[in-house]
Amino acid sequence: MRQPDDYTEIKAAGSPYDSLIQTASTNYGVPYDLLHKQLFKESSFNPKAVSPTGPRGIGQFTKATGKAYGLITEEDFFDPTKSIDAAARHMRDNLKASNGDELKALLMYNQGAGPVGRKQLEAYDRGDFTGV
Repeated sequence: MRQPDDYTEIKAAGSPYDSLIQTASTNYGVPYDLLHKQLFKESSFNPKAVSPTGPRGIGQFTKATGKAYGLITEEDFFDPTKSIDAAARHMRDNLKASNGDELKALLMYNQGAGPVGRKQLEAYDRGDFTGV
């Protein structure tokens, strides 16, 4: 799948999850376009997506992060309503922690803000994008 072309087409045509994304975006103050594209990049809007490294669902949550945002059962991870809501809350928290820097918030979502992602976040803060 060539996501950039596919995303342009899907954005224009609409996805089955646009209303859920809009609601979550509004509820948590996350820019709609940011959340919409992020979820597409995470899973191509496939609520049954499973990464070889473990993240799953439309929001591609790991077990620990999912639990932190209320995804408890396996069914929760694959429930688009719950996963989109959790993704919006997670992005809200990342945007707050990154002082509104959307790129850094996305990096935090993808790599985590803890020990695993710390080196990449530090490289980002230094402007060293080779370390990201």
